[in-house]
Order: sequence, then C-alpha cells, then structure tokens
Amino acid sequence: MAKFFIGTHLGDTRSVIWTLILSAVLFFSWVEYTEAQSGPVLIIGDGNVLVGQTTVIDIEIDNFTTGLSGYDIEFGFYEPQSAGVAEVTNGAASVDFGLATSDTQNRVVTIRAVDLSDNIDFRSGRTLIATITVQGNLPGDSDLGAIITRLDDDSGFAISVRIQPGVISVARGFPTVPGGVGPATDISGDGHAEDVNGNGQEDFNDIVLLFVNLFDPTVSGNIIFFDFDSSGAIDFADVVRLFSDFQAL
Repeated sequence: MAKFFIGTHLGDTRSVIWTLILSAVLFFSWVEYTEAQSGPVLIIGDGNVLVGQTTVIDIEIDNFTTGLSGYDIEFGFYEPQSAGVAEVTNGAASVDFGLATSDTQNRVVTIRAVDLSDNIDFRSGRTLIATITVQGNLPGDSDLGAIITRLDDDSGFAISVRIQPGVISVARGFPTVPGGVGPATDISGDGHAEDVNGNGQEDFNDIVLLFVNLFDPTVSGNIIFFDFDSSGAIDFADVVRLFSDFQAL
C-alpha cells in the first residue's frame, strides 16, 4: 500500500514538473513573439494601380524607441512568382532628412538618408521616412519588399527591424461599359468608376448603365472598379450605393 502511494506521488510530481516546464516554454515563446511584434518595424504601404499607370507608396517606421540617425535601404519586387506585375520607378526620402540620395537601377530603388536635424527621436511614433513610385505592368498582386544595408539609431548602433511588405494590386484599365461613350473613369479618386458612361462627369445615366450592365462581363469582371459598397461582389446594392453617392453631391 505504501509503495503504491509513493509511486503515485512521484508520478504526480513528474506531471507537475513537466507542466511547469511546458508553461515556462510557452511563456517565453509568447514573450519573444510579443517583443517581435512590438519592436521596431519598417512598414511598406499597400497600393492599387492600373496597368501602365503609377502610384506612390508610403514607407513608414514605428516603435523606433532609440531614434533613427540614418538609413540605406533598397526597395523592389523580389518574388519570382510575381515578376513583371509591377516595378519601382523612383523613390525619395521624406523631408525630415536633411541629406538624402536616391538611385534607381534594374527596377529597384536605393535610398540613403541622414537625419541631420534629429527630427526622428525616441518620442517619434509612426513616421514617414520615404515614398516609392510604383508602375503597374500586368494584372495581379505583388509584394513590395526591402533589403536593409544600414539602419542606425541615434547612438549609431544598428537597429534590428521587422519588415512588413506592402501588397501592390495591379488591375486592367477602366473598361468601356456597353452604352457608354468611352472608358469609365474615377471622378472622386477612390478607385471606383463613378463615371460609368465615360462622359467625364457623374450623372443619372451612370446609374442606369450600371443597372443595365450589372451582369455584363465589363462590369461583373471588374469588381475592383464597380463594387461601390465594398462588399466584394457586384450586385444591386452597388447600384443603390452609386445612386446614394450621386444624391450626396
């Protein structure tokens, strides 16, 4: 009877020890994950662009608690599976940097900048450090990434940073909807083609054409342009939303 009690006690002790070990491993893993998520991050913005056109992407930093004295960073599209979808055509450091250069070669841009006036210090939150101009070449999505050569804090020490890539979505140009006088256009600048009939203005005929061609491929196949209610689908609710927005003009 005593042996059975001792054996059971030892077994329970081992279970407690293993539980404590597992808990410690999970805790430290959580701490490492939290630090990684809350540490310095380089944020590359997302963007939408039409084939043959360009858009400007913001490059920001956050959680730089030791400041930023300067950087040397290359930006480009590096994933082979999305090659050719978009390319970097230009780039520039933000006005916070007193000294900066930009060099574009082979569809990537390298920006080098120095914060001469100490505009970015430990008190700075999310801060714009550069802008990148991207051109759309083929319909599809592509990740805009970065390769960091130097990234120094206010004491000159290298900063270990997490890079958050930006997703660039490239779409075909605005289509000509049956019954329209030309390609639909985006009047408001929000990426949606409010001018459905392509006459250069918003009018009642835009609402009529959208309704009549709701299931035509020129509309249903271009959700990105005609999904006015941002539901992810083309339906009568988009007609209602276009009418509502027109009334608000």
